[in-house]
Amino acid sequence: MNYTTYGSLQNFPNIGGAAAVSAWNSVACGTCWELTYKNKSINVLAIDHTDEGFNISEDGLNQLTDGRLGHLGRIDAVVRQVHTSACNF
Repeated sequence: MNYTTYGSLQNFPNIGGAAAVSAWNSVACGTCWELTYKNKSINVLAIDHTDEGFNISEDGLNQLTDGRLGHLGRIDAVVRQVHTSACNF
């Protein structure tokens, strides 16, 4: 696969870091995760590591929080791994 920019990923902007991605070349890189916050869900493609939870794009967080990211900053979401097809990958 030859992805040269974040925008070339089909699930962009719903991409981000996940604690499941332990390091470079991790088998968890490219996994898809459903994040749910207050009955709203988005699917996020894990492409990088973060120390805890998820670190996703501002656009993704705004989709998940109905545009309230500026008021919330950080949220606690329910997560579950889903098939990669849910992230168009």
